[in-house]
Amino acid sequence: RGLAQRCSSIPVKNLITYGAPSNGIFGIPDCEVNTGSYELCELARQLLAAAAYNPELQDLVAPAQYWRDPLNHTQFIEGSKFLSDLNNMKVEKNPEYKRVITSLENYIMIKWLDDTTIIPR
Repeated sequence: RGLAQRCSSIPVKNLITYGAPSNGIFGIPDCEVNTGSYELCELARQLLAAAAYNPELQDLVAPAQYWRDPLNHTQFIEGSKFLSDLNNMKVEKNPEYKRVITSLENYIMIKWLDDTTIIPR
């Protein structure tokens, strides 16, 4: 989807995404099960949330570009360099992104039912 929207000179008629975190990620999969500690997982989540929107981290770590903190929507919109832009959630909208998606003949988004990596599914 990012290629289709950001490189709109490349013609795309049909788009199929597989297990893409189009709405972002939040949390650490199976953290509490694997560590046995809610407190440790909560601390790790808070550290991730605090660092994910750091501009340098956004440039270096791809998962940071998909981090979407539901507890701080404003920080997500302002700090996310990729996902909030691609989802056209910023204050200044990109009409080309909408044009590309609405001009597709088919757009299929496939979600993995047993995904244990992407939270939320």
